[in-house]
Amino acid sequence: MRQMKQSQESELVYAHFRTDLAVPEGETPEIIAIGNEQTPDSFYGYPDPSMTTLGEYFLKRVEENPEYDFLGKRDISKIGAPYVWKTRREICDASFALARGIRKLGLAPKIEVHGESYSPIGLMMINGIEFTEARIAAALSSLSAILLMPRIHASHLVKTTEAANCQTIIVSKDLIHTFLELLNQPT
Repeated sequence: MRQMKQSQESELVYAHFRTDLAVPEGETPEIIAIGNEQTPDSFYGYPDPSMTTLGEYFLKRVEENPEYDFLGKRDISKIGAPYVWKTRREICDASFALARGIRKLGLAPKIEVHGESYSPIGLMMINGIEFTEARIAAALSSLSAILLMPRIHASHLVKTTEAANCQTIIVSKDLIHTFLELLNQPT
């Protein structure tokens, strides 16, 4: 067992680390159980059995209350404009449609790295409804979302997408000009 201190204000966290595997230099061993200072002898497994994927968690919430107003936006050019809401079901339907389209068009092919396979998809979007739909679409279809910030320098965009073997980037309509400017910058 190893003791870890998260910060001056936080409680001590105790963890059991996996010791049967060699750890590559610069990496930390895998945590297999964690506890806290109130119950250092009472560990729970990691990952916690109650934990789930974002996609599974979202589908469970949709099933519980599909008509719940989940995400809203309003026209900020109009003073006092009301929020227009999308329900969990509407977000789920849009996310599934996006996920199916990505898979059907082959926009995120599987990549093998060190014996592991994944399907990367780049997201250059402003935080909002469409961004959330894209994140949920990635979670529902086992895609690895590579988040690309709009203020990124062209050379970083190239390095990030190449390192992730990312062949497709979803760009929100309000960032398309920014994205095109990045493509035209020298790297």
